[in-house]
Amino acid sequence: VRLVYCKACEDDTEKPIITTSAKSADLGLNPLIFEPEFKACDDCDLAVEVMVTTKGIQVDGAKMSQTWVATATDASGNEAEPVTITYTWEEGEIENTYLPGHFSVSATKQVQFASGNTLCQPSTKKWRFAPNQWTTVGKYNDNVGNSSYTGWIDLFGWSTQGTYFGVSSSDNSYDYEGNFVDWGKNFGEGAYTLSADEWSYLLEDRPNADNLYSIATVNGVKGTILLSDDFVCPLGLDFEAGASYWSSNQYSGEEWTKMESAGAVFLPAANYRGDYVYNESEEGRYWTSTQEDSYTTYEVYFSYYHDHISVSYTYSNYGLSVRLVKAVE
Repeated sequence: VRLVYCKACEDDTEKPIITTSAKSADLGLNPLIFEPEFKACDDCDLAVEVMVTTKGIQVDGAKMSQTWVATATDASGNEAEPVTITYTWEEGEIENTYLPGHFSVSATKQVQFASGNTLCQPSTKKWRFAPNQWTTVGKYNDNVGNSSYTGWIDLFGWSTQGTYFGVSSSDNSYDYEGNFVDWGKNFGEGAYTLSADEWSYLLEDRPNADNLYSIATVNGVKGTILLSDDFVCPLGLDFEAGASYWSSNQYSGEEWTKMESAGAVFLPAANYRGDYVYNESEEGRYWTSTQEDSYTTYEVYFSYYHDHISVSYTYSNYGLSVRLVKAVE
């Protein structure tokens, strides 16, 4: 091995540069707040640590805000220009709504899907639907075992009386034994989790079932679209059933608003949490209410590797997504 001494770095006077994809913004009403991430690059140092400070949430009447300041210093003592990100927002009563489309889950029953995936705030044990159909929490689900965590999680283990709706970091499937406790109990009368049989009927047995779902990309997020029983595609938009690629069906946020109003549902590929850790993948995995045995439970699974959505079983300790429904009255 030949080591080359770099005199330029001995005389380093270049400041490291801090970057972030986050932008200061007003996030509106009841947003999900994710801490901005920062990186630093330097002409000599391979790695420069970024220090991030915040005074926490500040309250000014109806407005709330939080500011993060990132700083960095390289090995030669050169200090980067600080980078500041500030979010402002308002908090009020959260209205958890259901989408207009009607979906048959048996020969005699139709349901409406929740307007977003199920979320829980561990520090307060508050529950809500995601603010839209494509929003997911991602790597922040690693905080599932932290009861003081003030953010949100959306990947849950199997829900039993002993696991508080699956908000548990245990990687032992036997810790999830016991009678199922529906996540719908947190959202008032009528909300519930579809059974494996109901999912199977929706995906395989309702009239024209094969033409009423496909993988897709909505507002830049990969996932699966389900179409309601009487769906009519909005003028100017197209839908390819049973597509093999995420790119086959692509919709902007504005286009998706039209699809949603026409009766479409989007299940984001939120990946999963296994053995404590969030797994980055291109999969959607959603719980049913049906248990296979004492340590496995049925799930709904999709990815671009498969040309259809499957109902199969997985370990109860895995953290999966939940999308609730209510029966059409």
